[in-house]
Amino acid sequence: MFFLSYESIIAVSGEAHLALTSTSVGGLITTETVWTTADSPYLVTDDLVIEANASLTIKPGVIVKFATNSRLLVKGILNVTGEESAPVIFTSNSSAPSIGDWNGIKSYNASSKLFFRYAKIEYAYNGIYVSDSNVTIVNCELFFNNVGINYFQKLRLFYERR
Repeated sequence: MFFLSYESIIAVSGEAHLALTSTSVGGLITTETVWTTADSPYLVTDDLVIEANASLTIKPGVIVKFATNSRLLVKGILNVTGEESAPVIFTSNSSAPSIGDWNGIKSYNASSKLFFRYAKIEYAYNGIYVSDSNVTIVNCELFFNNVGINYFQKLRLFYERR
């Protein structure tokens, strides 16, 4: 079951008050799904699983925040399509983030495909953990993670930094 809900959050900056809305997600993605900046930031409140015959495309500028110990597990297709001026950001939901706040993006399936372009992954235990999956990483930054990329492969890893 994939769930999607909206929460109101009040952020205080000095004396100004700014109302922000986040989109809460968790559970199973079983169809073709697209995340856009219109619903960003996305808050992963529980493990999020992209099933084998499903896909998740994340558009430029989207921010994905993860609750403590949550993760994104990819059995299908993950397509992260950031741009240099609008990267996709995967980060902790903590107000004082630290290394290992969330578990990371993981894939163990030979039929899985992961594509990252202009993404920033931070404050995870394992930024990207891949075993027997196809993964392409182009112009991405992984920092403040316990491990940036854990790669146990029989298939291919493509990494490019321009």
